[in-house]
Amino acid sequence: MPTFAAVDIGSNSVRLKIARLQRGRLHALHEDREVTRLGEGVFSSGFLTPESVAETVKVLRRFHRATQQVVTDSVRVVATSAMRDARNAQAFLEWVRSATGWKVEIVSGVEEARLIHLGLVSGARIDQFPTLMLDLGGGSCELTVSQGGHIRDAVSLPLGAVRLTNEFLRHDPPRKGELTSLRGFVAREVNKVVNRITAAKIKNVVATSGTAASLAAVASHFGRSKSRQRNVVSRGDMARMAKRISRLPVAERRKIEGIGPRRAEIIVAGAAVYHELVERLRLKGFRYSPLGLRDGILAQMAADYDRSTRSGRQIESERWESIMNAVAHYRVDRKHALDVRGVGPQPEQPPAEADRGPHALEGVGGQLLGDQANLGARRSVVADVVVAVDDHRAGAGRDDAAYDVDEGGLSRAVGAEQGEDLAVVDGEVHVLQRDQAGGVGLGQLRDDDDGRHRLRP
Repeated sequence: MPTFAAVDIGSNSVRLKIARLQRGRLHALHEDREVTRLGEGVFSSGFLTPESVAETVKVLRRFHRATQQVVTDSVRVVATSAMRDARNAQAFLEWVRSATGWKVEIVSGVEEARLIHLGLVSGARIDQFPTLMLDLGGGSCELTVSQGGHIRDAVSLPLGAVRLTNEFLRHDPPRKGELTSLRGFVAREVNKVVNRITAAKIKNVVATSGTAASLAAVASHFGRSKSRQRNVVSRGDMARMAKRISRLPVAERRKIEGIGPRRAEIIVAGAAVYHELVERLRLKGFRYSPLGLRDGILAQMAADYDRSTRSGRQIESERWESIMNAVAHYRVDRKHALDVRGVGPQPEQPPAEADRGPHALEGVGGQLLGDQANLGARRSVVADVVVAVDDHRAGAGRDDAAYDVDEGGLSRAVGAEQGEDLAVVDGEVHVLQRDQAGGVGLGQLRDDDDGRHRLRP
């Protein structure tokens, strides 16, 4: 029975969760959390402060001792918004490695959203209707649209509670002008995604992380809704809480049941974000879930260990859907594409447990770089499947060659340059490069400012 540990290094707090995989399910053994405000200096100066780094490393040492006491088989350490922005992130990574032996993985905002989504769908019952998942952290806010257990859209906005508090709220209680500036900035950011989110016709809203937990707790005590469902915050509740909390000094906010002493310092900004989200996205409210990023990390670890777990089946289903979306986008003859690969046609729906999608097609990478690469048709390899694509169907003549990449490989093609072949090998997209002798190699990608992967020119 393997035991996994997930460490979430956030901009406001650091979290640890240890779980054991038994009969295909994860069972929590130990949890820990500490507020270290790692992102506090980053959002004002661009650098992690020595104080926040020292405090965070101290907590990580404690977490390391806990993983040794429980005897974990594998530990995954993930860092988010503060580390994405910090200019001195490398120094922090080295310090953590020296203190604990752990290698910290800095994930993108979209990958953070994917892991949060995985944690929710693997550990909770999410119905088939369009669901919006909100995760407001210290440095960013992830919005994910999910339907039928699959991600339909995901976006990360710079609306973290620590970030906004440092940038806009200088007085206690905040002055009217500060609140106006804060709300204006949040409104502008939310307006960027209003059409995308509302087009999904959201039926349910699930919020995760500490700010949502505090707001749900506060709403249960002084909200005026007739129905006081546990962990549910209505639009009216949110408006009243945001208004009342913003008028109180931090000492008074700390007295409100449900708001911790450190959360009280950043709850005004957090409440402002949730208020703008429910108003501008025309949401009825939200339901709080205690699941989050660390649960998604554990679910991914369980899936990597055993594909038959719930999270393993979830990832497999998403991966197969990703392949089919790419095939449909290019109007590819799927039978021909799979014949090129040397396998027979696959069913329309995700394959059965014994023969699940792309894993029935493993080993294509080496074959692609051998005989298969000499075929005349244009090709892409998407999650271990060779897809033959005509040049004109791949967007010949376009300058934009950007691709959104997820765990399943190529999820959505924006355009492809004429004559280019793409390969997804171990989740990484590469350009197939041919030399004059006919040999084939894998080119690299560069990251563009918008966070998507683009082909190197």
